[in-house]
This record gives sequence, C-alpha cells and structure tokens, in this order.
Amino acid sequence: MKQLFKDKNWLIIDKPSGISTHGAWEGDLAVQEWLHLHRAEETFVCSRLDKGTSGVLLFARNAESSALAQQIHEKNEAQKVYFFLSDKDSQKFFGKSEWKCDLPLDGKECQTLFLRVGKKDHLYLYQATIFRGRTHQIRRHAQSFGLTIAGDSEYGGVAFPRLALHCHSVKWPDQKDPWLSELPQSFENPAGVCGEAGIYISSESRGNFYENICTAFRCLHRGELQKFDIAVDKYAEWLCVWSYDETMPDNELVNQITPLINVLMNRYKCDGWVLKRARKNPHGRGLIAVQLLFGNPPPPWFEVVEHGIKYRVTLTESQHVGLFLDQRDNRRRVALKSAQKRVANLFSYTCSFSLAAAVGGAEVVFSVDIAKPCLDIGKLNFAGAGLALSGQGKFIQEDARDWLKRQVRKLSADSNAPKLDIIVCDPPTFASTSGKEFSVEESWSELAAQCAFLLSANGVAYFSTNHRGGTAEKYQKILENHFSKVSKLSNPIDFPESSNAPVHVKLFRCALK
Repeated sequence: MKQLFKDKNWLIIDKPSGISTHGAWEGDLAVQEWLHLHRAEETFVCSRLDKGTSGVLLFARNAESSALAQQIHEKNEAQKVYFFLSDKDSQKFFGKSEWKCDLPLDGKECQTLFLRVGKKDHLYLYQATIFRGRTHQIRRHAQSFGLTIAGDSEYGGVAFPRLALHCHSVKWPDQKDPWLSELPQSFENPAGVCGEAGIYISSESRGNFYENICTAFRCLHRGELQKFDIAVDKYAEWLCVWSYDETMPDNELVNQITPLINVLMNRYKCDGWVLKRARKNPHGRGLIAVQLLFGNPPPPWFEVVEHGIKYRVTLTESQHVGLFLDQRDNRRRVALKSAQKRVANLFSYTCSFSLAAAVGGAEVVFSVDIAKPCLDIGKLNFAGAGLALSGQGKFIQEDARDWLKRQVRKLSADSNAPKLDIIVCDPPTFASTSGKEFSVEESWSELAAQCAFLLSANGVAYFSTNHRGGTAEKYQKILENHFSKVSKLSNPIDFPESSNAPVHVKLFRCALK
C-alpha cells in the first residue's frame, strides 16, 4: 500500500479502489486492519472513503490527533478535492460547467463545488471539492443534478469496471503542502480500461499494497477479466498465468492474451511468464494439461520473500508452485502469535505455515503431510532460514487424519499431555493416496472435532477450504458445532470476490472461548 505521508500524528495512504476503509465484521481485512496486520500500525480512522473510491485517505496515529481531526472537520478547515467520470456533459445537460450544491443530506448541512474539467475518451471528467464529507456526499449531490458517476450502480451510473471517484488531494491546516494522489490510469484512458477488460483496474485495486511486504502476489484474479477465464500470479521476476478454459487452442489463447500479459509484465517489471492450462477435472488426468514458457525462463527453483522470510518455489518442475498466495494473511497471523507456542500444521504441503511459525518464535512446529517431497522442501526452507538445527521443526510423513487420531488417543489417555496452541488445517478438496480417499466435505466435521479436542483453552485454529461445492455458511456452521467462537476471514486483497467467479477460498478463525 503506497504511503503518501507519515509523522508522529498522521499516516496518509493512497487507497486503492475495491477495499473498504475499515472492516465491516470481525475478520474483515480492510485498510485499517491490513495496516495493523502487515505493518504493525495502530491507527484511528479520521475520514472514510467508500470501498470503490480511491485516493488520499487520512489516519491518525494517536488519540489526540484523532480528536484534533474531528475538530478540523467540524470547523470545515480541511479541503478535499475529488475527480470523477460521468457519461453526462453538464454543459449540454443543464448548461453549466461550474456550480455549487448545498443540498442537506440526512438532515445535515454540506456543500460540494463542481467543475467540468474536460473530456476523457467517451466520458467527462469532473472535479468536486468538499470541506466536510457526509455519507456518499459527492455521489448524491452529483445525482441531484442528474450527473451520475460512472460505475456507481447504487445511484444509476453508467457501467464501468470500478467506481470512477478518486480523492486527488487533501489540504490539512497544519501542513504546508496538500497530500496528493495521482489520477488513476483508468481515469486518463477509460476507453483503454474497457477495451482491455479490466487489466488497469486489477492493477489499481492492488495499488502498492505489497511493496516492501512480499515479492509474490496475485496480480489478476479469476473474474477480473470478462473475456478470459485466467488468473495471473507474480513470483519474483516472473508471471505465472493460469488458464481455466479448456476449449480454446493453445496458439489462439496465447495470441489473444499476450497483449494483456505484456501490460502486466511492464507494470510489475517481470522478465518472462509461464502459461499453465489447468484441468477442470484434474483427478486422473493431471492438474496441468499444458505448460508453455515465454521470455526469459525462470530457474527450476528460486526464492520469493514474504515479510523477510524466504520460500522456495517453482513454476516449471511441479504441478504446484510451492506457496499458496491466498494464505498470506494467515501466515502473518500465525507468525505474530507463535512465540513460545506449540503449533501443528496439518496437510502442511511445503511447510510455509510451519516456517512462519518458527520464525515467529514457536516452541515447536509439527508439519504433517503424507508427501515426503513436500516435507523435503519444507526442510530446505527451514535450512534457508537458519533453523535446520533449531529443534523447532518436526516433519512427520503421515496422513494428517491418522496423526490427529493418534494425538487424540494420547491426550485421552493422559489429560496432562500438552495441547496445541495454534492449529492450521488447510486440507485438499479431494485426494487419493495409498488407496485412501479423502474428501474435505466428508472429513470437515471430524477434522474440526479433533482439532477442538487438541486445542489449548486460549488457542486458535485456522481452517480453510477451496471446495467450490459448499458455501462458506455451510462450513462455518459445522465449525460452530465444535468451537465456541468462529470468525469468517475475508480473502486477501489480491483475491477479490467477484460475481463473475466463485469464491476462491473460505477462511475461518476458530477458538474455544
């Protein structure tokens, strides 16, 4: 997330479109919560931008500054300048290029100054200046003149990939210069946005959130493009493009998506990309049907960094990359809570959760997975972090279900046996190993019961599933049968929920009290 300004009193963020100022429920990761989790910033909300609105967002860093911000707003001493796009030309629509609206909103006085700036492709660019914002003030004041904002479905705006409203500057009483946020590319070239079906928008929705945080993230999620069913992940200097359309021939797909991928290559300064064509029904046929390389090929194995922790990944040597990007927030949560804790990472894959816990100071971490090659990568990750001889990592090649049963039997026989403080349970949707079938839908309740039995009184368990056949409500209700407190966690910012695609992952935080 791009930081515009910071001192002892204020933190100013360039907020992307598509993320709220603060969470709507416990477990929702909006800007304020993201800053706390990933940057250890304790903030106070001084002003809010709607989820779709981008631009300058002000936070106070202490209670005194928060109170001061309230006084500044009450005295109308802060000037905020916005830009927005509309398909309506005010000069033709009601004969004005500059006007004022002082219509009270929700019984409260407010004022918006409007200015027609010019034309951007097929849309018109306007400036709106306010001194104290009411709920949806600019959107409602603009609508009162019949001038709806592009992408604002709530107030009748023309279709657009995002809410075309951007806070460009905030002039604050005790600051010499205003805080500024550049006009988004989608405002400068709205025709290109529509023509490229959302590539600009996906970039704008991420902003610089991951700068200095990680070198691997999803830069285009399924559903963000209307024409192609693809997702694009960035791993260091390479892009991994996942195509979920099995109908289009390889050459045709490559020809059509290459211009779009080049936009992302340039945006994220990448050297090459890998195309992986995923099977809709991979069981028995393999997860990847086709794998093609373009540009400079990546090494067989290389490292990406997340909060200073290095993880080994591959784009060419395995069906899976080696690091699940949709678990980034949970890895951070585990790392921050693991000091002197006993941690179990079930279905541990390459042990990324285990490494995060160990770096966070865990007493011991049990990595349980039936696949020895995955555990071997986990051991290499531990060695790369200088933890090979720390004694924290216990790598157990076993079906996680069998391991859980053994731990339940041990604890049942000896009530004084130590319990687990943190449990991570991220099972596959389906699996078949050594003749044993696994279905997350059938096993979810038993896994929850076993984990609840093994969890310490103040412990926490993180459950997740990518199963698209069951709703989050269904899986949460099952967890609630075994845990006193279950919170649904929002998806990471780079995995936005979309009406064009199913929910990517369902995440839950569970506790006994």
